[in-house]
Formats: sequence, C-alpha cells, structure tokens
Amino acid sequence: MRKRFPARLAAWIMALLLALPFAGGAEPAPAAQDQADVQAPPAEPAVPEAEDWALLAPGLLIEAEDVAAPEDETPAAEQTAPDETEAPDETKAPDETEAPDMTEAPEPTETPEPTETPEPTETPEPTETPEPTETPEPTATPEPTPEPPALTQASLQMGVGETRLLAFADGVSAKDIGAAFTSSDESVVSVGRRTGKLKARSEGRAKITVKLKSGVKRTCKVTVRKVPVKIKLSPKKATLGVGETLSLKARLNRGAASAISWSSSDEKVATVDENGLVTATGRGEAKIIASTYNKVKAACRVTVKKAPKSVSVGVKKLKLWQDDAYALQPVLSKGSAGAISIESSDAAVVSVNGNTLEAVAPGTAAVTVMTYNGKSAKVKVTVSRRPVYRALLIGESEFPLTGMSSLPGKKDADTMKKMLSTVQSPAKTDWKVTIRYNRMSSKIHTDIQTAFAGAQEGDVSLFYISTHGDEMESFDGFNSEYAGCLYTYPNPNTNDWYERNVLTLSQLAAWLKEVPGQVVVFIDSCGSGAAIYAPKGVMAAPAASGDPEAFNAAVVEAFAACDRAVMAPAVGKGAFVVRNKFYVMTSTAYRETGWSSSSNYSYFTKWLTDGIGTEGPMPADANGDAVTSLSELYDYVNGRAQAKVFEYYGEQYTQHVQVYPTGCGLELFYRK
Repeated sequence: MRKRFPARLAAWIMALLLALPFAGGAEPAPAAQDQADVQAPPAEPAVPEAEDWALLAPGLLIEAEDVAAPEDETPAAEQTAPDETEAPDETKAPDETEAPDMTEAPEPTETPEPTETPEPTETPEPTETPEPTETPEPTATPEPTPEPPALTQASLQMGVGETRLLAFADGVSAKDIGAAFTSSDESVVSVGRRTGKLKARSEGRAKITVKLKSGVKRTCKVTVRKVPVKIKLSPKKATLGVGETLSLKARLNRGAASAISWSSSDEKVATVDENGLVTATGRGEAKIIASTYNKVKAACRVTVKKAPKSVSVGVKKLKLWQDDAYALQPVLSKGSAGAISIESSDAAVVSVNGNTLEAVAPGTAAVTVMTYNGKSAKVKVTVSRRPVYRALLIGESEFPLTGMSSLPGKKDADTMKKMLSTVQSPAKTDWKVTIRYNRMSSKIHTDIQTAFAGAQEGDVSLFYISTHGDEMESFDGFNSEYAGCLYTYPNPNTNDWYERNVLTLSQLAAWLKEVPGQVVVFIDSCGSGAAIYAPKGVMAAPAASGDPEAFNAAVVEAFAACDRAVMAPAVGKGAFVVRNKFYVMTSTAYRETGWSSSSNYSYFTKWLTDGIGTEGPMPADANGDAVTSLSELYDYVNGRAQAKVFEYYGEQYTQHVQVYPTGCGLELFYRK
C-alpha cells in the first residue's frame, strides 16, 4: 500500500528547494522588486492545499498521494507548528542524500493546436419593421334624415257643410312639423293655415297643399258632394256567435258624401270600431248605429248566441258525377250561431261556391266545413266521369221466304223508344237512342258498331231486339249452336238458309263484347232463355213451367260464357256477386214460347215499359228512390208474367222471364 506524503512536509521541502542557489555560478542579481522580496525576512510559507501543488514550481508536479513517506518520518499530523510570535530557528538544510528522489514529472501531452475558428458570418442587420400605418377611424355614417310624415289620406270626399281635420300619419301634429296648409279653391273647401281643419263649402274639387318647414310638400285631393239625406246598412240584421266579427257596410243616397261614425246600443252584447267592424261580446241583442255628420242614421239589429261546439253536414262520403253540383247543409250545435267557411283540398277536382260543391274533374278531394271558432266537419268527395248511356233498338216484323208470321217487332221498338224518352240515366243524362227496323244479321253488326261508337269503360250500352226465336232447335237435336237463335230479315246474298235468316246468340254476344263498358241485353223472342243457358254438346232438360229456376242451375254459353267476371253460382240458385260486362233479361226460359197480344204487342215489352211508365213514379221502383235497377225491373216484369196464363190448344202456359245475373243492382232508369 502506498503511503501518503504529508502535505505540510512537502510544503517545507519545496520552500527549501526554492531557496537553494543556482549551480554553476552566482545567482544573478534580482530585479529591484525581487531584491526586496529576498531581503525581506522569510515568513513561514503558507501551506498550500494538495490540489494546488502543481503551482509550486514550474515543471515540477508532485502528487501527495503517490509519494511514499520515509518510515522514520513523523506524520504531518504529529508535528508541532512553530509559534507564530517567535522567530523560528534557522532550519538546517537537510543533506542532499537525505532528500527523497523526486518523482519525475510526466511530459505534458501536447496540446493540439486549436482549430481555427472561422470568422462568423456577418449577421445582416434586420430590416426595420415599418411602423404600422394608423388605420383611420371610420367616418361616422350620418343618421338618415327622417322621412317627412305623410298625410293619412291622399284624397277624400266630403259633404257640403262637413268639417274634418286633415291629419298626418303616426299622430304627428301639424304644429310639431311647422306645417302650413293652403287650398287651391277656398270657395269649395277652406283650410286652417296652421291647423289643417277642412270646411266643405260647395260642391266641387280642390287640392289642399301642405308645406313643411323642411321644404317638403304634401297634397290631398278633396271632392265635395251633396249633403246626405239617407243611409243604408248592409246587412240590416245579423245573428252572430260569441266572439264572432262582422263588417258592416254603409251606403248613402246617390251623389252624397260623409264620414260615418259608429256606435253600439249595448257594448256588453256587441262593440263596433271606427270602420264598422262589429264584435259579438255576449249573448243578447244590440243595435249598431251608423251616423253621418248631419245626423242621418241607420241601424243594424245584431243577435248574439252561444258559440258553436260542433258542426255537421249529414254525410261523410259523397259520390258525384263530373259537372254535378251538391249543396251542403251544415248544422251547428243546438242554440249556437256563427258563420262557416267551406274549403276543398283540391279545387281542380271539387270547387266550392258558397255552400255548393261543384264536381270539376274525376278524382278525390276532402271538403272541410269550418266554423269561425275552429269547429269542423269533413266530407270525402269522389268525382267520377259521367257515363254515357246509349240504346240500340231493333224491331223485326217481316220474315219473307221463311213462312213465319209477321210480328209487332216494329211497334215494340217504338214503345221502347217512347219509354226511354221519358226517363234519364242514373247519371242524370238523356239516353242516346238509335232505332232500326227489319235488319239483316250483317246489318245488325254494323248497327252495333255505329250506335255504340265512342263508348268507354264506365259507359252503359243497351241492346234491345224484338223478333221470332227458335225455341225447339236444340231439343230436336239439329245444330245445337242454333238453340234460341234469332230470326232476322233475310239476306239475299246467300243461299244457306241459316246464314240468310238466322243470328245466333253466340254471334250476337261476340259482337257486343267488342263494345267497351257494360252491356245490357233485352231479348223479346221465343226460346230467348238460351241466351243464358245452352250447354255446349249437352242436351238440356226442358224448363218445365212449374220450375222457372231450372235454367239457373248452370249459367254458361252465349253471354255468360263471354263474361269473364262470372263466379260459380250458389247451391240451388244462381248468385253472381261481382261486376259483370253483360246484364241480360229475356222474355222466356230456354225452349219456351213467348206470347204476343191480339192488338199486336209483345207481352214482355209491354210489361217492361209498364214498369217504367211514361210519367210520374216508376211502378218498378220498389224502394222509391227515383231510380230503377235491373233487379227491380226483373221482379216487376216476372211478377206480371207469372200472373198471366196463356192457353194454346187446350194447354195452359206461363211465360218465365229470365235474368242474368240474379239480384243485380245495376241502375238503369231515373225519373224525378
């Protein structure tokens, strides 16, 4: 272990070494300052701290920790320091041999030449930030010069002798604005120069000019008319609900003029403002009085009732034809009164004229009936295109080359035409009737196309024919397709007997099927029930007179076969519940004879026209609604047929009128 070299001893050794003379000659004389330092009595050198030893002598470096102390040396801690007050004895220099070898100081490491610091780049002087330009204070927007007040009236009428004050709007007084008034004709109307008070002096016209102190001018045209002698109020009396208002209008005798003043005899019942607006304030009666400047008066009697709690119109849904009109009849709650308003949600479908609804175009609209205090009722109105009702009437009377007797077909067609001229359609329109006599089958096709031209969906077309029919053909087994066929005027262009003389029911059905809309068919002939019942390829059992419903067991062929909307009949009886294209009524059942009178008319046509009549209520109209449906007409005609018994060669016969579909409510005829 290395021992520490005592710091104090090291300090003394260094002091002695520094005091030794230089070898090789006398020591050069020191400078004056040095001499003074040498001559001065040596003071006890300050003991440097170990870390300051490197400063004791140039080139000498002693590390106290690395120098080993002699074994016989007393540690520095045990030596006694000399008394500072006494001069220390001259210390004997130690022998050189005793001096310890000095540790050779290591050569100092060469300090590298410092890297030449580059001259700093001159930092450009910062550009002076220009002082901000002072934002000029905004120029105060001058307040707009107030618009000079206007006169309350640019023109007015006065009666001779009447006075009024010409005033400014917003209650500005003439004095405040320095107004000066002048009249263009003082003989007609004079005016107070500073007050604006007008005095009507004679009939005529004048212009009042008002000059304000600002220089602005205002004018008013004054017309002076006759003195009033009579005044009328409209209305003269009124019934209101509490809270309701009413504007009264006053009229003077012709050529007169006057300002009108208003008053109420009882403001607890009704009040009135300067314009004649009356407000109902409580239940009771009051007079609202209008007066002229010369005391001519008139009064309106006002009755005030409870405010309504509800309003009703009796219907919630309404169906109208296009161009129809319907008058609503609103009813207020009991004991109440008040005006109502009526509005339509779509005026292009339903327009309103007072209490009357006018059907404008097909569609749906909601009509709202509203009281003045917000109570309401609504009606859903559906407007449909007004259908057109057409009729083609064919009367076959002559059957040359067939050997068949003449028939009253022409008279039957005429009777039908007369009946149709006395009624209207359910759409409240006249029937459009075409009548033809003794037509070949091919001509009938042309007649159908002509008479029903222009028909649309929703229209109703009625085909009527009175002729001979073949009630036995299918029973005899000959060409069953001719069952119930209709005989027509012969066609000379063919030699085939059937083609020349016969129109089959299936062919007629095919032609009528081409007509848009609904088709009603009335056939007055023998065996005409085959138009409703004639099964293909199957021989039908005869319809016995005692079983008039036998043909309804299966509705097929002819018109029924063409009608795609037919549903299966109910058990035991035909029952069709959907909308059909064809509606058929025949004079007889299948393979049954039809009868004519001795006075040349067919019974079926007579019963049919009797059911409608030519005037007054229609006998067939069972429910009395002024409209006769196909079902009502069938019930009437069939009832008459069942009551009539015919005798032929000792046999009794009853004619059975047939209808398809049964229970049909299709409306056909209307009479007021």
